[in-house]
Amino acid sequence: MLKLNKTKKLTLLAVAVFAIALFLGPVASSTGDNVASAHKSKKCDSGKYYKDHKDYCKKHDSENHGEGNLASQVIKQVQSSIQNAQCVSGGNTQDSCNNISTQNQQNSGNNALGQQQGDGSSGDNLASQVIKQVQSSIQNAQCVSGGNTQDSCNNISTQNQQNSGNNALGQQQGDGSSGDNLASQGIGQFQSSIQNSQVVSGGDTEGSGNNINLQNQLNTGNNALAQQ
Repeated sequence: MLKLNKTKKLTLLAVAVFAIALFLGPVASSTGDNVASAHKSKKCDSGKYYKDHKDYCKKHDSENHGEGNLASQVIKQVQSSIQNAQCVSGGNTQDSCNNISTQNQQNSGNNALGQQQGDGSSGDNLASQVIKQVQSSIQNAQCVSGGNTQDSCNNISTQNQQNSGNNALGQQQGDGSSGDNLASQGIGQFQSSIQNSQVVSGGDTEGSGNNINLQNQLNTGNNALAQQ
């Protein structure tokens, strides 16, 4: 009997180790940089300047650079998992109706933005930057057994978030400018887990109805802002 109990415990341990191994493997990753720059020029309001620098003015016309520089940048990773399991057995129930969810997010991309107002500009520099990672897991398990229930109806959820990307923003007003430099920056990491387990057994219940949730968040990215 003692030997049998050890075997059952080793089975549950093997399931947990398997989940952790999956947990260490990347599922969603981002390595690309999100880079943007914007500036405007009032020089093209002059007819003579526009005639002599037509290509430049077309590139910096009011459609692209109106009364202000507006920018919104987002690096976002979202993962969700919904799992439902139900077992109804007239005999023994073993190694059944287990929910395993592994989620991993890695971001090493930078979110960089630069804005500059031209000479004599009266517009504003407005910027919003976000590096966001979101993970959610919902697990439901139910076992109804007429006999023994072993290593069943376990919910295992592993979530991992790693961000090493920098959130950098620079804004500069030109000479004589009366506009404002406005910036909003955020690095957000969110994790949630909901687990429900129910076991009804006519015999022994061992290694069943366990809810295991592992969550990890690591952020080494910088949130840098410069305004002039």
